Amino acid sequence: MANGVLEIPVIRIMQQGRKIYIGKMRGEEILDSCVMTEWNPDLGWDLDRQGYQRAPIRKHYMRIAHFLKEEGDPLLPTSALLAAREERYGLLEFIPYNDALPDVGKIMLPKERQLFIVDYQHRWRGIKFAIEDLKFNGLLNFQVPVIIMADVEMYEEIRQFYLINSKQKRVDTDLGLALLQTMATEASEKELMNFVGPGNKYRIRATRLTFSVAAKTEGAWVGKIMDPNMIATGSQVVSIKSFVDSLRPVLTRTSPAHMKTDSELVQIILDYWSGIGQLMPNAFASPRAYSIQRAIGVFVMHRVAAKKVLKTCMQQNDTSPAMVAEVLEKAKTQYLNEGTWELGGFVKTYSSSSGQKELADMIIAAL
Repeated sequence: MANGVLEIPVIRIMQQGRKIYIGKMRGEEILDSCVMTEWNPDLGWDLDRQGYQRAPIRKHYMRIAHFLKEEGDPLLPTSALLAAREERYGLLEFIPYNDALPDVGKIMLPKERQLFIVDYQHRWRGIKFAIEDLKFNGLLNFQVPVIIMADVEMYEEIRQFYLINSKQKRVDTDLGLALLQTMATEASEKELMNFVGPGNKYRIRATRLTFSVAAKTEGAWVGKIMDPNMIATGSQVVSIKSFVDSLRPVLTRTSPAHMKTDSELVQIILDYWSGIGQLMPNAFASPRAYSIQRAIGVFVMHRVAAKKVLKTCMQQNDTSPAMVAEVLEKAKTQYLNEGTWELGGFVKTYSSSSGQKELADMIIAAL
């Protein structure tokens, strides 16, 4: 790096009107100039700033690090896929070596400019661990093939990550649903349908609703929906996937609420759970000690909402927490009390999908 500028030798190609640079960087350079795009719990549900990669698996990148150090002549031929995000950070400066070969030259990358790793997460961490923790300085000059997407939109960057890392064309993990929500404003319905798979169209809307609920700063769900692919902390008790899939009966055409707008439905969901909370306040204050806001609770109670409670409330033109609590009060003694939902207690035997349906139908019958 001369004068604070990194020179990256590359070949420039155009693919479907987009610039792509193919080149090489040394191990030291790729550590200094490239950053990960992992989901960061500290950023919360702000999808404009969030990363989109899984949490790293330590044993995976340590295995790569030890391979690189212990192998006599290590070979790591796969390339790092990087993004320059020119739309946000400005055009990369490309200088051809000569007029005869105008697409062969070098990128001038200022010290303060970073490239974003789309695919190379564990290998990048393996190189980093080998150099910094295993003190293997031989990797400082190790040449890494790189492909730099210069001017693709964030949507395309995420799409490439998903296509590279997904073995099946459907989204069924917390991080996958986060990607779906991040992409939703730019992707066509056909593309989103391809991601969620046949028969799962409801997940597109359910994901929007879940992220809206999770982002609220007040209400029954503050801090209780887990960040994608992260170990649960604090009061987090339910995964994004569980909450999304539990909303299916609320979004079907037979549900009295399915025609509501997203903002209206989010408020209905929040008020519904606030009403449940009125019946068992201790359970909502200590969610880890109870099952009502865990997976079994959301699957059971959203079925109850779709099949009975919302219909009754909407007939009264009142979906407030007080009305919800009034409707559910009939089942409090038998099913909707804190003793019933204590962790490991009565509801444990209804944890399967068939059991959840059975318990929901029992509550509905009691109403």
